Amino acid sequence: MKDKIKSIFKDFKSGHFRFHGEIGNFLELFEDLIVFLLTLLLFYLNLIAIYDLFTDLVSGSTKFTELVPKQIIV
Repeated sequence: MKDKIKSIFKDFKSGHFRFHGEIGNFLELFEDLIVFLLTLLLFYLNLIAIYDLFTDLVSGSTKFTELVPKQIIV
C-alpha cells in the first residue's frame, strides 16, 4: 500500500507538474530581470536629473532658491 502511494506521489511530481514548475522558475527569472532593468533606468534618470540641476546652477541661469520647492503654510 505504501509503495502504491509513493508511486502515485512520484507520478504526481513528474510530468506536467514538473513542466509547470520549470515555467514558473523561468517567469520568476524574467520578473527579476525586469525589476533589475527598471532599477537601472531609475538610476540613469536620477543621474540625468542631478546633472541637469548642476548645469543650471553652474551656468547661473537659475538660483538655488528657485530649485528648492517652497513650503506652503496654511
